[in-house]
Amino acid sequence: MPQYRGKTALIITTDHGRGDGKEWTSHGEKVANAEYTWIMAMGPDTPALGERIRTGNVNNGQVAASIAALVGQDYATAQPKAQKALPDLLR
Repeated sequence: MPQYRGKTALIITTDHGRGDGKEWTSHGEKVANAEYTWIMAMGPDTPALGERIRTGNVNNGQVAASIAALVGQDYATAQPKAQKALPDLLR
């Protein structure tokens, strides 16, 4: 649609990670490393870096700051204790 072309960003992620266990059946504070997840971002201001597997850990706490960055906002202004947006998200 012309009104969205070149102006729309997408972020796809999960609500939680799977933790360290190979027989994953749960999540939460008792599941080690369940806070780490994967995220996909694409849009006109997001560089096409492809799959990145040798980066630092990504966790759900970075999602809100990343969405705010994509729309030109600084999430830390509203939430000073919040985590930072994903590095290399924006050009």
